[in-house]
Amino acid sequence: MSEETQGPHDRQGAMQERMDGLTPHGGAYSIAFYLDDAGKPVSKALATRISIVEYSATDIEIFQTMMVMNKEQ
Repeated sequence: MSEETQGPHDRQGAMQERMDGLTPHGGAYSIAFYLDDAGKPVSKALATRISIVEYSATDIEIFQTMMVMNKEQ
C-alpha cells in the first residue's frame, strides 16, 4: 500500500509516500519524502530528489537512501 500524504514521519512538511513490506535493509516499511533541488518539500510530481527512509516495525529509522531524479525537459 502506498499513499502520498503528510504524515507521522513528517520531515519539515515534505510530501511522503509509505510502502508497507520488507525493505532491503530489513525494515518493516519505508517512506519516500519528495523534495526539490534545494531540499524543500514538494509534491511527487514536482520532486527532483527523493529521500527513502526504511523503518523497523517499532518505527525506528534504520537506513536512508537519497535519489536524484533526472527529469526530461
